[in-house]
Amino acid sequence: MRSSKARTGTRAECRYYIRVRTIAATICWGLAALTGTTLPQAPPTPPPAAHHGKSVPVPPAKFEQQWTIPLDAAERVTLARGAASFFLASEHGPLVARALDDGHVLWSFDAGADVRVATSDDLIFVPHGETLDAVEQATGHKRWTAAIDPLAAAPTWRDGWVFAGTKKGSIIALRADDGSKVWERPLGSPVASMIAVDGEQLFAALADKRLIALRLDDSGSVAWTNDELDAVGGEILAVADRLYVGHAGGVFFSVRQDNGRDDWVHELIRSRIVGRAVADEAHVYVATGDNRAIALDRSSGTIRWKNVLLARPGEALMLESKQLIVPLASGAITIFDAEGKQIANIDPPAAEAVSLVPPVILAGPPDKPQLIRVTMGTDQVQTVTSYKRKTG
Repeated sequence: MRSSKARTGTRAECRYYIRVRTIAATICWGLAALTGTTLPQAPPTPPPAAHHGKSVPVPPAKFEQQWTIPLDAAERVTLARGAASFFLASEHGPLVARALDDGHVLWSFDAGADVRVATSDDLIFVPHGETLDAVEQATGHKRWTAAIDPLAAAPTWRDGWVFAGTKKGSIIALRADDGSKVWERPLGSPVASMIAVDGEQLFAALADKRLIALRLDDSGSVAWTNDELDAVGGEILAVADRLYVGHAGGVFFSVRQDNGRDDWVHELIRSRIVGRAVADEAHVYVATGDNRAIALDRSSGTIRWKNVLLARPGEALMLESKQLIVPLASGAITIFDAEGKQIANIDPPAAEAVSLVPPVILAGPPDKPQLIRVTMGTDQVQTVTSYKRKTG
């Protein structure tokens, strides 16, 4: 994954809305049809008109406020989702579980979190210092503690595993049920963002600009390494045999999971990807630091639509009921349908100079999701608000 300057002269290209490099192909998007793709491709549709920073009429919000409460917290909190509750963590603690129905405190666990916590179906994993605690979501009781080196990014849970990248430059794999270490793979560089897992491999972007894949076997053996990754921008999304990853210079890549080679490269994003991309069957969606939400074709990288946001995006895009949920740094939340039409907007609190405390999360059972948002005003008081989908 070389910089766009290093790629100059390596292919024929033409420009329409975007410039995309597809390996071993010459393509003029908007003028020629794509053939030979390996993933489903949406039919070409013209992008809708972008909203250039002005208020526009939108239908009533698809979510309605359920409750809102101020937090008695001395430092900024981060949210984590659960099936029956949600969690608030901070650097010096405590970890607090709250009920989804009205936000009341269920339990408190006396530990801080150096990086963001991770959750499984029944546990929450809390990294602090040289330990990783597994806490039961239902009771707040500690199930196990594992000795680890301090982490460079939040841990990742997946199907009985917990993976974590240490500041010393190793990736460790633990059993989620008891915290026992399965393997540790020294890599010589810490991770630059959260580890992604798909199928039988995990994927990590390292601070030394490598993209690496490890097998989920007994030793965490290296499947492949791509050492041409410029500084990573955003987090890796791993889905359907592909990796989607941005680079800090505004280039966005689709990479094959089996060999680490570029599938396509989109060179004209021109801004850092904020947070992690999300994907449905046809599209991959990103938010950018220059206040845009963009949908790209998963197979080809061509832009299907792009909209200007009214504020800088927050850190966590979400997909729910075929709708793209985009939190904004202002505390507002904008919702688009799959075609890029803005269908709802949740306003920020009425107080002046309110900002989002990321991330926004979807918590609760899949058939009754709740949006949970934390905002902070100039008085430094944090407020948590819950929204549920309208039923009528």
